Amino acid sequence: MKKIMRFSLVFLFALSILYLNGVEGKDKKNTGNSKKEIPIKSIEAKKEKFVKDNIYYAVVRGIKESFAGSFFDGKVEKIKVKVGDKVRKDQVLMTFPKDEPKAQYFQAKVCYENSKAQYERIQKLYKSGGISLQQRDNVYTKFKVDKANWDIVRKGVNIKSPISGIITELHVRESDNVKKKQVLVTVAKTDKLRAIIWVSGKDINSIKKGDKAVAKWNGNSIDGEVISVAAAMNMKKMAFRVDVEFENKDLKIKPGVTAEITLSSKADSLAFVVTRLAVFQKDNDYYVYVNDNNIAKKKKVELGRSRQLDIEITKGLQEGDKVIVEGVNMINDNDKIYEVN
Repeated sequence: MKKIMRFSLVFLFALSILYLNGVEGKDKKNTGNSKKEIPIKSIEAKKEKFVKDNIYYAVVRGIKESFAGSFFDGKVEKIKVKVGDKVRKDQVLMTFPKDEPKAQYFQAKVCYENSKAQYERIQKLYKSGGISLQQRDNVYTKFKVDKANWDIVRKGVNIKSPISGIITELHVRESDNVKKKQVLVTVAKTDKLRAIIWVSGKDINSIKKGDKAVAKWNGNSIDGEVISVAAAMNMKKMAFRVDVEFENKDLKIKPGVTAEITLSSKADSLAFVVTRLAVFQKDNDYYVYVNDNNIAKKKKVELGRSRQLDIEITKGLQEGDKVIVEGVNMINDNDKIYEVN
């Protein structure tokens, strides 16, 4: 029995020694870690103009766009162009039948020709003193009215291009029945394109007239710029209108398509710009760490505008501060650190 008790006491004593050694070893290990330098990477803070890219999607159209419509109810006889064709001003694009009852083509032609002949006779009589000025003016007025009617009828059966440009849309087909004033064809000048972008109140202050813009579609891109920025919000859209123009001399982008439009806005003043990974938040404040002679120092900062990867620091940094951009989550204030490549 005494041997058993003696063995138990020895066993408990051994366990106590092992436990104490374990605690001591752990304390020594922790002490060593607290003094260990932590690897980081930093960049030198330099002021620059903050360029922010905002991406929008909008329909691009010809810089000048015009429409040709029908003058009366009727049936389209022939279409002489197709989408993509270059046309000149007053070129005939499509025709309506001259015998269309509502056109009154032949009636208008006869009235015009008769009025013209009568006016020419009266004019000769007037010059020879055979009639008064009032009589001549009455005939001339009728001639002008009949001529105007004839011009309208001719335009009605021969639809002409209102401007020089490219056919961007044909709204009807041959033999279609159309209504008066119905849009038949769209013609646009496409060497320049325009787009209307609707910008939120959050972003509008970062966009200015003259900001650079790029439109991308189907693997092609064209350069442009902001030409106007609305001073007031459109209450229906709950956004601000921004007009953008692009050079499209090589016709890389077709009018009427929805393009990805990037606006690049540049701040007027200089500011520090750092990666978002360098900034952390505590309570309601923002901070960065800087490398101060291989000691991590926490600095409170104020933020400005942001973009996808970077953020603007408007207050809290000084020129030459070494802002820690890697290893931020591993360090605390006053930790020993060392730079790695």
